[in-house]
Amino acid sequence: MHRPLSPVAAAKAAGFDIWREKQEELVSRAWDLVEDKLTTQKVDAREIVFVTHRWSDKEIEYSDVINTKSETFHSISTASPKLHSIRSALQNYTRYVWIDTICIDKSNLSELDQAIRSMYKWYAACSAVVLNSDTPLKVWCKRGWCLQEGIAAGILRGISKAGKMVTIQELAIEQSHELCLLDLHLHYRPGNSTELLSRMDVRETTQKEDMAYALMGILSIHLTLAYGEGPKSRERLLQELAIQKGDLSFL
Repeated sequence: MHRPLSPVAAAKAAGFDIWREKQEELVSRAWDLVEDKLTTQKVDAREIVFVTHRWSDKEIEYSDVINTKSETFHSISTASPKLHSIRSALQNYTRYVWIDTICIDKSNLSELDQAIRSMYKWYAACSAVVLNSDTPLKVWCKRGWCLQEGIAAGILRGISKAGKMVTIQELAIEQSHELCLLDLHLHYRPGNSTELLSRMDVRETTQKEDMAYALMGILSIHLTLAYGEGPKSRERLLQELAIQKGDLSFL
């Protein structure tokens, strides 16, 4: 399959920054690659590279890198080969990295709620969104949260098999993947919610509710999180889209 890319998709694939002005967005914590630990203070998202990836069954999480007794952080890159490779690939490009697995304390429901609500703005404001080498494009384009991350990204890059920072276009060539399948052209405008909903429908999330929650930032609407509600999350999303945006194009 081959289709011409839109100007936005072509710019993202080539590694150009499509957002001219980025507003300050403070992130509660980030991975300091110099200290190899999580920061104890907030960091401006514009100074951070955000990593997009698919979770595996044995991810290192926040609880694995913090000493709960002393509230201090362990060295992160030694915790897993994945984290070691990320640090090796990015340490010459940035001091700060954000990756959801270790930067969100998911036992803190208030923090988790804030992170999910803020994630689109963080990805839009950050210095770059980088696809990790453990997630091939053919997998990345099928994950629900990755739709949000790809749409929000001003600068989108990837890590090659050799551990080098490359453009998405170069990564697609390396992996023999069609750029037109990545949905890089998408963004919300009144009247195109059906297209966004349909693109999410062919993707997958671990939690069913995330199929709706991952669209909140893209559609710029507020929605109360209620894991366990199942299909009702989709109904509430559409209801709030109509109320908050006056957008009924999905009907």
